[in-house]
Parts: sequence; C-alpha cells; structure tokens
Amino acid sequence: MSITAAEATKLDSAIPEFQAEKLGTALKAVQDIGDYDPILISLNITADATGGQAFTIPYAFELMEVVVQSRATSASGTVQIFSGASAITNVIVMETDTAMTRAATLDDSKTTILTTSTITAVTHGAGDKGLVCLIGYRA
Repeated sequence: MSITAAEATKLDSAIPEFQAEKLGTALKAVQDIGDYDPILISLNITADATGGQAFTIPYAFELMEVVVQSRATSASGTVQIFSGASAITNVIVMETDTAMTRAATLDDSKTTILTTSTITAVTHGAGDKGLVCLIGYRA
C-alpha cells in the first residue's frame, strides 16, 4: 500500500482527531522512510465483547495509534486493548454512535505486536459496538 501526498492531506482533514494529529502526514512520513510499511488492522465489534474479541495479526508491527468509531449509542460505552492480560491502551470512550475517539495512552512496553501476540478488544458493556483500528508500521 502506498499513500500519496494528496491522500495524506485528505486523511489529515478527514476527522478532527486526524487533523489534530496530522495522521495522513505521519503515515506518509513512515512510508517514506523506506524500511517500514504502514499497517492498519481493524476489528468490527458487533456483538458482546465483554469477554474480549481477538484481532487477527497478519504481520509483526509497531503500534502507534488506536482509533475507535462508535457504531451504537451505549451509556458508559468503552473499549480497551489488551495484549494477553496486560492493557496496551487506556479505556477508550465508545458511547455515541458515529463518534470518533483515539487512545490517549499506549503502554510503550507492549506496542511491539507479533503475529503470535494475543491482542483483544474488551468492552465495558454487552451493547458497546464499534470499529477499532490499530495503526502502526511493519517492522
């Protein structure tokens, strides 16, 4: 996958969170390094994930960002990303349908994701639904 300058600019302005972080510009910069490929792995939570829903990890990568799009309105709706039993992210709000939220923190001791890693998204309630995107670069 390759990101052009025009696509990076478009991605930068897609949503306020991307604008603040200049996500398209950041992904383009990682791509332009030449040794790393950007990675986007998504997980659509459509059913109860209070016990955790696993991501399929096709490549080893370094996690740089987690972005969530809420796909239902759920009071106190949240999601948190784990590696095994250890949290990678803070609890991410997922309360209002169509709202976009990003992880405020990533535990840097757990951001190297391997194909053998067990990465799960755990929600607070059975009605918490959303699209969870892990963004990083292939190492």
